[in-house]
Amino acid sequence: MTGAAFVENRTNTTQSWRFGVFEVDAPNNELRRGGAPIRVREQSFRILVFLLEHAGELVTREDLQRALWSSDTFVDFDHGLNTAVMKLREALGDPADKPLYIETVPKRGYRFIAPVSREKDQTLPPEFTPMSPPDTNGEGSVMTASTTVVPAIPAKGERPWRRWLWPLAAVGLVALAVGFWYLRRPLPPPRLTNPVQLTQDGRRKNVVGTDGNRLYLNIFEPKAVGQVPVSGGLITESPFDLPSQGGQWGISSVSPDGSSLLVFDHFDRFREGARVSIVGSLGHPVRYLTESYAAIFSPDGRFVLYATPHGDVYSMAAEGGEPRLILASHAPEGEIVRTGDLSWSPDGSTIRFTRDQKIWEVSSSGSNPHQLLPGWHPSASQWGGQWTLDGDFFLFVSGSIGSWNRFPNYSRGGQLWAIDERRGRLRPRIAEPIQLTSGPMVWGPSVSARDGHMIFSRGMSLRGELVRYDKGSNHFDPYLRGISAEMVVFSRDGTYVAYVTFPDGILWRANRDGTGLLQLTKPPFYPRDVRWSPDGSEIVFTDNSQNGVDAIYVVPSQGGTPERLIPEESGPHADLTWSPDGKKVVYSTIPWLSIGNYSPAKIEVRIRELATRRTITLPHRPEGFWSTRWSPDGRYIAGLPFKTDNLSIFDLKTQRWKDLLRKGLNSFPSWSKDGRFIYFLRPTDDRGIYRVPISGGDEERIVDLKDFRYAGWYSSGWLGLDPTDAPLRLRDAGTDEIYALTLESK
Repeated sequence: MTGAAFVENRTNTTQSWRFGVFEVDAPNNELRRGGAPIRVREQSFRILVFLLEHAGELVTREDLQRALWSSDTFVDFDHGLNTAVMKLREALGDPADKPLYIETVPKRGYRFIAPVSREKDQTLPPEFTPMSPPDTNGEGSVMTASTTVVPAIPAKGERPWRRWLWPLAAVGLVALAVGFWYLRRPLPPPRLTNPVQLTQDGRRKNVVGTDGNRLYLNIFEPKAVGQVPVSGGLITESPFDLPSQGGQWGISSVSPDGSSLLVFDHFDRFREGARVSIVGSLGHPVRYLTESYAAIFSPDGRFVLYATPHGDVYSMAAEGGEPRLILASHAPEGEIVRTGDLSWSPDGSTIRFTRDQKIWEVSSSGSNPHQLLPGWHPSASQWGGQWTLDGDFFLFVSGSIGSWNRFPNYSRGGQLWAIDERRGRLRPRIAEPIQLTSGPMVWGPSVSARDGHMIFSRGMSLRGELVRYDKGSNHFDPYLRGISAEMVVFSRDGTYVAYVTFPDGILWRANRDGTGLLQLTKPPFYPRDVRWSPDGSEIVFTDNSQNGVDAIYVVPSQGGTPERLIPEESGPHADLTWSPDGKKVVYSTIPWLSIGNYSPAKIEVRIRELATRRTITLPHRPEGFWSTRWSPDGRYIAGLPFKTDNLSIFDLKTQRWKDLLRKGLNSFPSWSKDGRFIYFLRPTDDRGIYRVPISGGDEERIVDLKDFRYAGWYSSGWLGLDPTDAPLRLRDAGTDEIYALTLESK
């Protein structure tokens, strides 16, 4: 055996796997591509099996040495391992710089990153040999080859059929019992097999529909629409003639015959809705329909179902006309009630949608609205529901209660589940939802293929790299060794740094150089908006893991238990910062109608004296005001009006508001260390990091983010500043691709 001496000659597992177009038959030491065997070195094969047994986990070089290499080998282990992995990559066609299956973690080891399905092994263990019972002559003795069996001759007058009556009756009863048992068994559960990666560009994107030949995609960075063949390949522009006016467009639904699209005029449509239009193939005019938060075609393509930002659900003819109210939200005027993920059953009788992180159901006539799964996994959120084309299954995504808000820029990835809705069969359906996926990869809402035997879904692995902008070189460099962390903040004296790891969401405190780590929180907390107290003794953060409502917590910087800072107020609360003297805090309170649904007019900015617990409210702004930041000199409070996304400051001395900007969608305002500028992030048009002087004047672009791929909790990514005012961001280092998966139900 060359390269290294393995402990055994064959793998000792009886497990088999599928990933992409490959099958791994461990009992027979065989790797197949599309059913055809592939030659691969035994060392390489054993490494592949070990990685598959620990798919999604980091497997260190030491793990491989202990598990697969003999302790008395005299060859160079590092050389042998590197050679075996190189040969394995050649067999899989898996480049090390852009891996599809095996990721190299520098100086540590490897990680298998592709979706994997396990196949049950049918091989009987060697110690078990099936045996047939010996034949007997009916008297307890074993019949041998010399035994002669003479058929009995019925007595005179005896009716031969009577002797068979009772045996036949017994057989009939057994058959009836078996038949009854068979018919009472639940139908076989569905499962997803043979995942095939269709895209390889790494950009964040969602699949929104198919015409049978291609998949239509919404691409998030830069925002665009595209298409890819259902068999996979390069993403190209949509063949539909999207309007040239109105900014960025996205696809909401594909008509059943594939001839038309429902499009909306911008991606950030959650505040006031978006203009929804029908677009035909090239040469067909664009027809405006309505203002909507979400919209889909009916199963026959004759109608459009849509929801308003207020939460009302309507239908209208695809050709236009008066809308028909199906379900009213009954929310107070001005409330935003997020009603999305609309789905219409193939028979047209039922409508489902997501509201308050749960899936709801109503008849197409508007009667009997109710939660679809009351009491099922109350700590889990549900979204992205769609029927398969035959109506046999309703597929949806579910994750932890915080994940609906946790990673909105990843379109709320979770795990795929199915509800059994097979009808017209004697055997009963499966009552509880069936989990279809598991593991480190998270999934987006699915789209059914036109043949009904396959689904398409977005699969994501979440990882990031902390980077800092270097003005001299005009590019981002890894910071703190490129850890996957965001919400990075420094103590006032610059001695310590605090950050939140992504995607596990743990708050850490460390020395400025990254040494001396101290863990401050553990799941289910996922801290956001992290801030140091001026004296460095405490750290505050926002979190919504306890009941889905944002609350502000404080934890000692030397370690301790996080506690609510303002327990007497129900919240939601967010965006807390300290006054420079540490005696007061400023924060936003955002009353919600329900989880995720709020009224901008009721947003307030409050200042709280920590010693007396006395609270005052700043003069009201009708559009609301949040992302509050106290200036270093204590005179101003900066923030963002909710609806306008201008950048404004409140002068505590004059008690007046002042707008610094009336342009663009802005986020993450941050004061410069000297208090002369406010830095901010513009994530949409003219993407970049900017700053504006508080004395007035034009904005200045510091960094162009046109080609920057971000990661993290927030939909626009996160922005921070180091003690020298150098911008910090979390760069995307994960994977984000579209997959085809076979849906089996037999």
